[in-house]
Amino acid sequence: MVDLIAASESELLSAVEGRSVELIDGRIVVLQLAIAPRIENELNAYERIVAFLGDPLVVTLLLLIGMVGIATELFFAPGSFVPGVAGALALLLFFLGVGTLLPAEAALAFVVLAVLLVILELFLPTGGVLGAGAALALAFAIGIGVGQGSTDLTIGRLLVIVLAVIGVIALLLGAFLAYFATRYWAPNKPPEAESADST
Repeated sequence: MVDLIAASESELLSAVEGRSVELIDGRIVVLQLAIAPRIENELNAYERIVAFLGDPLVVTLLLLIGMVGIATELFFAPGSFVPGVAGALALLLFFLGVGTLLPAEAALAFVVLAVLLVILELFLPTGGVLGAGAALALAFAIGIGVGQGSTDLTIGRLLVIVLAVIGVIALLLGAFLAYFATRYWAPNKPPEAESADST
């Protein structure tokens, strides 16, 4: 049942002014909206990004990128790593966009993905691809966490936070990989050098 139709917000408020409504507890309240303060809550940067991810065209593209990336990694170019990482990130963004994953669940999934990629980076010759994917996944997780806790987040601030996180993670990962490589992947000494050292 439709009580009234209004072409604008002001017309709607004028139309319902003075109406009596019954609350759940049985009280009758007369609407006095002309003197009531108006509070407008605009979407922050995080909410706009999530709304963008929920666009039907965007979620379709994310699903296609995810499926094509995973399929390419598994069947057409195994060991290239870039399609697989891009596909995994796109699928998580897809699930966030369609609402299958709540923001907290999506953040946790990105953290788990980042940990898995870092572990694989230590044992596979990926040229840093998996490490970069881990940095992006962790940046997404932190971006979701910051966006959930901030009501005045702007695109600029969110971009600065994400870039800072990626930079710090890249530096830490690079330092760790350098230490790991020098300690465990250093080439063995030739026999001549070993015999010379023993004498």
